[in-house]
Parts: sequence; C-alpha cells; structure tokens
Amino acid sequence: MRLCRTFAAGAVFVLSLTCSAQKPPCEAPAALRAQARSGSADGYGALGEWYHARGNDRCALLAYREAVRAAPASAPAHIWLGLALLSSGQGGEAASELRRALALDGSRKEAHLALGVIEHDRGNTAEALAQWEVALVLDPGSVQALDWIAKTRIEARQFAAAIDLLRTAPEAEDLQVDRVVAYSMASFFEEAVNFGTKEVALHPDWLRLRMAVATILVQRNRYQEAVALLEPAVQANQDNYDIQLLYLRVLVLNGDLEAAKPFAAEFTKKHPNTFDGLYLRGLLERKDGDLEQALKDLSAAAELEPAHYDVRYNLGVTLAKLQRPAEAKSQLQRAEKIDGSSPDVHFQLARVLRASGEAVAAKQQMDLYEEKLRSRAVHDQVVSLAAQAAQRLAAGDAAAAAEAEKEILKLSPDDAVHCYDLALALDQLGDLAAERAALERAVAAQPDFAVAYNQLGYLAIRAGDDTAAERFFRRAIASAPQYAEAESNLGSLLAKQGKDVEAEGHFRTAVAANPRYTDAWINLAASLASRSEFAEARSAAERALKIEPANADAATLLAMLPGGNPVQRP
Repeated sequence: MRLCRTFAAGAVFVLSLTCSAQKPPCEAPAALRAQARSGSADGYGALGEWYHARGNDRCALLAYREAVRAAPASAPAHIWLGLALLSSGQGGEAASELRRALALDGSRKEAHLALGVIEHDRGNTAEALAQWEVALVLDPGSVQALDWIAKTRIEARQFAAAIDLLRTAPEAEDLQVDRVVAYSMASFFEEAVNFGTKEVALHPDWLRLRMAVATILVQRNRYQEAVALLEPAVQANQDNYDIQLLYLRVLVLNGDLEAAKPFAAEFTKKHPNTFDGLYLRGLLERKDGDLEQALKDLSAAAELEPAHYDVRYNLGVTLAKLQRPAEAKSQLQRAEKIDGSSPDVHFQLARVLRASGEAVAAKQQMDLYEEKLRSRAVHDQVVSLAAQAAQRLAAGDAAAAAEAEKEILKLSPDDAVHCYDLALALDQLGDLAAERAALERAVAAQPDFAVAYNQLGYLAIRAGDDTAAERFFRRAIASAPQYAEAESNLGSLLAKQGKDVEAEGHFRTAVAANPRYTDAWINLAASLASRSEFAEARSAAERALKIEPANADAATLLAMLPGGNPVQRP
C-alpha cells in the first residue's frame, strides 16, 4: 500500500501533490493562489467560488475548509463550507456548519434556506418550515422560501394552504407553477388553466409554466388548446427535449398524424434510442400499418419501461393485428393490470379472447368495456361543461355559468368542487340562500373542504350569525391547518366579540402560515395597539408596509401609533 503524505494547511492550493494515487491537483490562476496564500478567509472564499464555477466541487470544498480555518468566527465562511458540503451530499456536516454560521449571525437568510432543505430531506418538516419562515421574515420577497414552503404544503396535500400562500406571492415562474399545480391537485382544474394561461400571456418565456398548463389541458381532453399553447414555444425552443416531447404527444393524442409524422421523424432522429423516441415511433408505425417495425420499436420501449401502460396496450394491439393472439392477450392483460380504467384495453382484450374461443372471459371484458365507456362519456361531458362554465363566469355571465354547473351536478351529484363552483356563480348573482345550499352540499360531499367552510363563514357573518361563522371558520382551520385566510377571519370575528387575546393568537398563526398576508399583519397590529402594545404593533404595521408599500390602512395605522395613543381596529 502506498501512502500519500499530507501538506500543511493551505499548501494544497499552491503545490501539486506528487503521489500517483492522488486525485488531480487543485490548480488555479496565480492571482487567486496568491490571495489564498495570504491566509485570509476572503481569499480562500474567492478561490472556492472559482473552483465551484468550474464544476470542481472537491477543490472548492477544500478551499472553503481553509476559509473556516483562517476565520472560525466568520459567518460567511461557515456558510460557504456548509453550502459546499450540502451540494456534495454531506447533509449532516453541512447542517453543523450552517448552525455555526447562524450562531454567529442569525440574519443570514441563505443559511436558513439551506438548513430548511436539509431538515426537509431528513423528514423534519416542522423544522424545515420554521427555517424558511425565518428566511421570509428576513426577506418577505424570498422566492426560494415561498417556493419550498408551497411545495412542502402540496407534498402534504395541504392544497388550500398552498393556494392561500401563493395568492400573495411575488411574480416568479416557480411560484406560479406551484400555484397551478396546487389548483390542479385540489381538482380546481379550470382555475389552474385560467390562471396559468393569463400568466403565460404575461410571461411568454416561462416555459415550465406553459408546459404545466398544457399538461392540465391534456388531462382535460382539450388537446387543440394544448397544441395552440405549446406551438409558439416549440418553435422557439427546438433543442428543449421536454417541450418537443410534450408537443409530439399532444399531436398524437389530437389525432393530427399529418403534423405528428414529420415531427416524430425529426424527434426520433435526434433521440433514436430513448424510451420516448422508440414508443412514439412505434405508435405511429402501428397507425400506419407497418406492424413488424412497430413491434420492434414498441418491444424495445417495453424493455426500457416495462410498467408503461401505453406501451403494453399498443404492443397488444400490434400483436393482435399480426395474428399472434396468445402474445397479444399477455400484453393486454399486463396493460389492464397497470391501469384498468380505460375502456380500450377491455375492448381489445374481448376481441382477442373471443378469437381464442374464450367466450365467457370475452363477455366479462365487454361488460367492463361498456361500464368504462359510460364512465368516460360522463367524464368527458363534465369536462366540457366545466370549461363552458369557467368561460362564461370569466365573461361575466354568472347565470349561464350557474346553469352549466347545475348540469354537471346532474351528471355527478357528489362532485364537491362543482358544488363550490356553483356557489361562486350564485354569489355573483346575489342568491345567498342558494349559495349557502351549494356550499353545504360541497362540505357534505367532501368533509375537509376548507375553502367551502371559509365561504360559509363569510355568509354566516353577512346573515348576522356569528356563532355559525365561528363554527365554520374553525372547521376550515381544522381541515387546513396552515390556512391563513381562515385564521385571520376567525381572529377578526373574535376581536369583534372582545376576545382580544384569542384573536391575537389567530392573527399570529395567520402571519406565521403566510408571512406575506398584509391584512393579517394589519389585524395583528390593530389588535396589539388596542391593548397598548405599541412597539410590537408598529413592528407588525411596518411588516405590512414592507410587503405592500402602498397599503393605505397600514400607513394610517402606523401614523397613529408613534404618539402612543391606542387606535381603533380598521
């Protein structure tokens, strides 16, 4: 065994190690080496940054270790090292360095952000959120902090809280993608499409948002709209694999083979042996009747992704056309096992089984086919009506939107989201009794429907029933624990009843859940001022103005506070 001798601290950046088993030396420009040789943390930091920019993370890590050794009381040096350790997968040591940095200077936003990532990856969600919330206190416009909080809430299926947080977020693609995803996962598909489409119009270069909206359109069978949305970006991003692939898939789904074939030929020429290239080429070959070549390409795709429904289904159809029923049956049964929700696989299985003389099994598959076909027809009709309702509501025709929603509920009586959408249309019509009935129907169908409970609370207040309003707001909070709007609404109701201490607690919870929620900060400031807690009231009002500098209520409240006189709640 050969041993390599170590050098004195810092020498690794100036000298080349001669042991043949040693990794390549850390070479850098003379000026940077000289700066590091001076022994300053900044010199080593600059050297580490130079290495990192060139992808040499090993040498960057060594440089940052020397920075910490040169200046152990430097918060930036510990942060440099912590971030380098994190990027190299050494989360435990990274966390230690980042905590040392914060012990020296707790105002370092980047350390809180990175610690949140480490704690999230360890499964410590509460600690991760706490770190990101501190980062937002330091910088209310931090896109990274908001993005990670939103993604964590979506991950936890706290969709109402995620949407609530993102409504007040700054304009940034990551955050708008999060919002579209949260709407979609909460089954607010039309809100996702409408909001996302408006944002794409404002930001045509936001490619990921465009693709997110197009994907939802595909899920809603609105292929032509997806094609129209993708086309401008496809032309402008011809080297972007993801958007080219999505566009090709939509062309195929839309049945536009005239456009799909030349596009697929170009795509598969660039990406000949990828799963997507093989699958799509095989699919088009099958449709063209080139069955032997389709079989080769689809079989190769299946080797790469054995559990892909579409590949197994198309393999089964191809083998059936090639008069190979036993193999066709095997592939179609595998497809059915992966996803039995499509009518098509049952129809094709019925044909193969009938041809093989298995009449009873074929009849069972035909029964399933007819059942799934009926379900698909209802689903397609609901999707079509939902799009009509959303378009009519957006155009200001709330009556037509309400009628479309009522038609949906005839087809799908227990659809909580469309009960809620009906309530929104009825709200615009001013029919509060019918709106309340629709909301009650929504929460009966989905007992954890937080936004519906919140709206029921509003209606109860308008009806003068504070007891019912409190009950609804508390149900909203129980259903969505990070739902800042419901927390603030409950706080306002309790403050009106003179329950100031309890109200203040809900305002604090609201601003912790959504640190950019201006109204909650103003409510908190007013609550504190009413109890002569002027210093903290000023701080809360200042936070509101930092987020929304033109907010007149916050400015008025703040102007009243310096004199030390209690103020009335806005």
